[in-house]
Amino acid sequence: VRRLTAERVYAVRGEDDRIRLGRVLFKTNSLLLLPPAGGSDIEVVPLRDREEWRERVLGAVVLTLKRWR
Repeated sequence: VRRLTAERVYAVRGEDDRIRLGRVLFKTNSLLLLPPAGGSDIEVVPLRDREEWRERVLGAVVLTLKRWR
C-alpha cells in the first residue's frame, strides 16, 4: 500500500494483534478506523515509537461474492 484512501477497506493489525477491517485514515501517530455506514464510533490504533503506518496496514481488502444456487 503506497497511500491510504478513505474509499478503500484495509486490513489493519490492532494493538492486540487482531486483524480489523475498515476504512482508515492516518493521523500523526495513529490510525483511525472509520465506522461502517450508520455507525458513529471511530477506533484509534496508536502507532508505537517510530512505527510507520505501513507496518500496521496489511493491505487493501478485495471483496468476493459467491452466488448460491
